[in-house]
Amino acid sequence: MCSFFVSLLVIRGQIKEDDISASEKDLVVQFNKVALSDSHGAVFLRVIDRQASQASYSNTWPDYIEAAAGREWITVLPERLTPYCNIKGLSLWVRKCLEDPHDSHFDCAKSRFTTRTLDTLRLIDVKAMCLKSKQLPTKYAALSYVWGPSHLTQLKLHQTEVEAMSKRNALRRRWDEVPATIRDAMEVCIGCGIRYLWVDALCLIQDAPDLPRHLDKMTEIYDTAVMTIVAACADSSWTGLSGVSIARPMSQHRVSIGNIALMEALPPLGAELKNARWTQRGWTFQEQIFSRRCLFFLENRVVFQCKDGWIDESIDCDYSGRILKQAITLTRMSLPASRDEFDFLCFVECFCRLELTYDSDTLKACTGVIAWLEQKGTQFFWATPTDRILDGLDFETKGLERRPGYPSWSWLGWRRPHAQDKSSQEFFSSRKHVEIKDLCKISILSPNNDLKREAADFETLQLSANDLDKLLIMEASVAEFSELEGALLCRDDLEHSDIRPHLVHNDDEAGKIELVGLTQEFELMITPDPLYVNCLIIKTDVRGLSERIGVARVELSKWLTAEANDRVVYLI
Repeated sequence: MCSFFVSLLVIRGQIKEDDISASEKDLVVQFNKVALSDSHGAVFLRVIDRQASQASYSNTWPDYIEAAAGREWITVLPERLTPYCNIKGLSLWVRKCLEDPHDSHFDCAKSRFTTRTLDTLRLIDVKAMCLKSKQLPTKYAALSYVWGPSHLTQLKLHQTEVEAMSKRNALRRRWDEVPATIRDAMEVCIGCGIRYLWVDALCLIQDAPDLPRHLDKMTEIYDTAVMTIVAACADSSWTGLSGVSIARPMSQHRVSIGNIALMEALPPLGAELKNARWTQRGWTFQEQIFSRRCLFFLENRVVFQCKDGWIDESIDCDYSGRILKQAITLTRMSLPASRDEFDFLCFVECFCRLELTYDSDTLKACTGVIAWLEQKGTQFFWATPTDRILDGLDFETKGLERRPGYPSWSWLGWRRPHAQDKSSQEFFSSRKHVEIKDLCKISILSPNNDLKREAADFETLQLSANDLDKLLIMEASVAEFSELEGALLCRDDLEHSDIRPHLVHNDDEAGKIELVGLTQEFELMITPDPLYVNCLIIKTDVRGLSERIGVARVELSKWLTAEANDRVVYLI
């Protein structure tokens, strides 16, 4: 056991191989006393140095059981995993959650939707091997996966194929065209006793004129499913599910003690999910947070999640998973029990860290969340809640570039220049000891709005129909940028490439750079900290139309001494 454990430390780089013999007399392997069988229990081990009071060659390693959290342990478990998963065993996890709605799984049975908009749904019948339109409620699973690069062949449902794909064995006749991940998900459904499967590529008509309307219902589709099959480690629809059609790597180190086979515990789930391709994709975000139950197919294991907690195939017990949930929310947020508690701008901050293949997908990939919030009466304008439009303007764009086709004032109008770049939109958060007062009034234009007719008649604006659709009218105090440039405390770095070119060419022909006062801080308690005005940096062209290029802060005392003028700002 000791040599096995020390070899793990060497492989992990926690002990240098050359130092083993020299340090052997000073090292002690410490482990917990626990009963082990061929399928139960766990051994937690660590190395301690007799010569140092608190020294250890083992770095902190988050453990699977909360009682061991925070100690410098490595976990060794009875060998439970096989190259292929036991789908029948996985189905027991789902069944327990479904059949126990009045106990610990009460919340799992509750829908997030007070009003249902789905009456029928096109589904894959895994028994008849074809597509069927089913009246809801119908027991079905949903698949959450990534399509992969655009050059890969992806079987999709088109208007001309609906009738043919609805005939018995239609999928069997085109089996070679069905991506491996979808085929494996169908096998999981069969093993779990679930006859129907929803997959976006085959259950939504991809060239239908009303496809956007169906995308609005994505969150409801995943909420209604009895479970979501998550292809977490699959890079494309053709990868397949590890442990179903693909043998798992089984890369953990192993040792036998008597008749018990032990193996190194897998890395913490949070780290594994955080690095998964599926977790990095924007389309899968709303699919996860609205799913009531998920089966995560990872490289070396399957994990089940519901509102009650987690069950990991690699260990022999279910548990609350508090540590795991904390790790996972580093990249994903969870859904609150009530829509009133849902912070859409927080959702946007998480969403903007994720990747999308096409800019045109930015709005589409979150329309389900927007539709869910609209059911309770929240109104949106360019994916910004109208009752928080001022908050929605005040976000950082450091390291970001403009996304064409969207308003400059909306978070939709900015993107990371590269998928690997970690920049993202961050909305301003007020300090605890101050109160915020709005300094401007914003009008959102509707088709019959008088302001829209006035703006359209304002000849100097020369508004195109495209500009008119993006227009915000702000009644605000506006100051010259040059007058306050030295006093700015910019949350956006004025030296970065997105803003500096505008400042260098600050002339009438290129456009005037100005500051618009958004909010002003008021003191709630005596504090030595100065108070600030939060400003929008805008560039106004010769027509009088303004574009947002950044945000900044100015000390209140300096803002009050500036020659700010009250006027109307037309922001696009």
